[in-house]
Amino acid sequence: MICLHALELRAEGKGSPFDLSAYFDPTRTYPAGDISPELSGKIHGRKNSYQVPEEGVDPKSLWGFSELDPKGEKLEALLAGHFAVVIFNKSANRLYLARYNGEKIELLKSYHALYGKLPGDKHIEGDLRTPEGVYYFNSFAKYPQISKKLGEMAIGLNYPNPIDKLDGKTGYDILLHATFEDGRLQRNFDSEGCVVTQNKNVEEISHFVQLGVTPMLIYGALKPEHLEPQKFEGLPSFFNKWVAAWNDKNLESYMESYSQNRFVAPDGKKWSDWKTYKGFLNRRYKWINVKARDVRYFIHPKYTMVLFKQDYRSDKYHSVGTKFLYVENKNGKYQIVSEDFSRVVDSPVLVKQAISENVKRKPSEESRL
Repeated sequence: MICLHALELRAEGKGSPFDLSAYFDPTRTYPAGDISPELSGKIHGRKNSYQVPEEGVDPKSLWGFSELDPKGEKLEALLAGHFAVVIFNKSANRLYLARYNGEKIELLKSYHALYGKLPGDKHIEGDLRTPEGVYYFNSFAKYPQISKKLGEMAIGLNYPNPIDKLDGKTGYDILLHATFEDGRLQRNFDSEGCVVTQNKNVEEISHFVQLGVTPMLIYGALKPEHLEPQKFEGLPSFFNKWVAAWNDKNLESYMESYSQNRFVAPDGKKWSDWKTYKGFLNRRYKWINVKARDVRYFIHPKYTMVLFKQDYRSDKYHSVGTKFLYVENKNGKYQIVSEDFSRVVDSPVLVKQAISENVKRKPSEESRL
């Protein structure tokens, strides 16, 4: 379920000053990356400032990756018929609009963006860190329905996602949002966990965001192999085997794809209960036919997310939507540790369409897709 306006978007968390003293022991020396540059300006090479690159400079020479449309002049054409992806590379403070093109992800245009005041992956509510992982956009709101601190628009992410919840992570309202504050984007680390960029950048990216579908990948350090998912041998065959076992109602083979120790279903069922439930469905239905279309693999150092359009049919039930599989590789063996599902599929609502529709609605009215 996707809420457009009624989302309680707080100003990057609680919206109140955070006492950093709880995170620092004055008697110890902190290693590189442990102290917020907000407290000390520049520590261990982590510069909390940003300088605009000179006109005409090759993006690859600055940030290590080429872009197909650095000026954003052909984005509509380049994304026509393609699946849009948003990527954030913490190590370079670069936010990318990209497309999934066959066997690789192609970066189209990048934007400078700031993120959490403290380095590293997010673990608990209020820790001033930006999470790392694979997420998808599930909500949006515009000013004045949101705090002025969030700029003209905020697009929400599904943090904590199923993997985060498994790992006991807490927090809420992790957003890609804008800012009205002049000069704020001259700093690199100035949020309480969100990714922040210019108003015009969020607006441009929002034109290609499909709520409940479009992923945002957040990396500590983006690497070339993250953009070539098909090179990870075994992933497609693992996925195809899982689908085949589901269709064949081969319960033992099907359950081999799930982690006995880690798996938790969206409704809280663990491995043994999930096996019992799937066995019940196999007995209840005379036949099961699952078609997986537009399968895409998103590689992250922590896990892989497999996203596809799922068409599930049986003699008694029919369901269509977008499935998200969270897959870990343990000792060379892929295993599903969680799943997520969105009923959005072939005609997802673009943020720009939802914005146009909501102009006619009261600010407090809730829209559900």
